[in-house]
Amino acid sequence: MRKLFIGLLLVFALMLSGYIDSAAATASATATEPRPLEQIFIISVDGLNYEGYVSVPVNNIKHLAGEGIIDEKCMALRADTLEAAEASLLTGAFPEDHQHITAKDRIETESLFDISRKLGKPWAIIDGSGGKLKSLADKGKSYFSLAGSDSDRKVLEQALKVFRQEKPFFTYIYLNDCRDALLSLDEKAYYETVMSFDQALGNFINSLRKEDNYYNSMIVVTSARSSSPSNNVPLIIHGPDLKSSTRINNSMIIDVAPTICRLLKIESPANSRGIVAYDALLLSPEEEQKAMRSEERRVGKECRS
Repeated sequence: MRKLFIGLLLVFALMLSGYIDSAAATASATATEPRPLEQIFIISVDGLNYEGYVSVPVNNIKHLAGEGIIDEKCMALRADTLEAAEASLLTGAFPEDHQHITAKDRIETESLFDISRKLGKPWAIIDGSGGKLKSLADKGKSYFSLAGSDSDRKVLEQALKVFRQEKPFFTYIYLNDCRDALLSLDEKAYYETVMSFDQALGNFINSLRKEDNYYNSMIVVTSARSSSPSNNVPLIIHGPDLKSSTRINNSMIIDVAPTICRLLKIESPANSRGIVAYDALLLSPEEEQKAMRSEERRVGKECRS
């Protein structure tokens, strides 16, 4: 009887072990399984530059880059106004083309908001500037303004709240804590603010993870406007159909919009001067060659016109 009991116990243990291994394998497969792109977040961190990025611990930014792509020295736009720089990020065009120079202007070229509208997808603007970017909105639709004194953490929390309630496909978020700290000319305060943003970004990412919205999201973190003599800013892009743990070089802020459009399998915004970051994309050798030839023809056509 005792031998029978021990035998049954062994059989049960083996069955339980097999179940646990199977469950673990299933969970692992789910975590690494490619997810379709369901939403896009562009987080524009005004005042974040290369010098600030490499001078302090920014573990959450680096974690995001580790699961996506990074150009530590992306070329930002040296623009006179906030409105001009942000419009270039959203259109892939230079200010002389998009004509959005002040809060009184309207974008005169196609933007990612127009692309979302073409696709029949909702979008949202979370403006942490205190209303300076209201001119980007379509008659106030899906536009949410916060006080310029509100922290990056609060702005990102508002972005999550809007995402949960309205489910926009494309969310553009503007943050200005780093810019304000930079203008204070207090180096210590600036570096502390960069670290505070990194912590707020970590909370944002963790919330997406808990709600199972991380691996099906494209998250872009960068700064559209130059804030240092080098004009360099970090550019991080994480999401489906992108390589992971990959460094790219020689990118520009105006490359963000056409790269997003390439991932959506649609044409770049009209009048975009940016180039698709093909070395960031998961493409077969044949797709990569075809894409590069297509881009060369497009750039050549623009240079002749």
